[in-house]
Amino acid sequence: MTTGFAVTWRKKPHALPFMIDVDSMELAGEIAILLNFQALTHDIAITALEYEIDPEMKARIWARVNKRMEEYEWKKSAVLA
Repeated sequence: MTTGFAVTWRKKPHALPFMIDVDSMELAGEIAILLNFQALTHDIAITALEYEIDPEMKARIWARVNKRMEEYEWKKSAVLA
């Protein structure tokens, strides 16, 4: 089992909470501290989550991330040309 950390917060006027997940408690703490100083941000929480790494899902996610990065690089180069 691996432990991940989710940082959640609310920001006015949005009704739904925001969330980011990270691998280290230190990074989660730094994010929470920085969010604390943002205007209109409230209900900041850090939650520890136990999970098992699924190699197939990890490969699918990285394939999607890499595809989006390639599309982004193509769009960026087209704009700059």
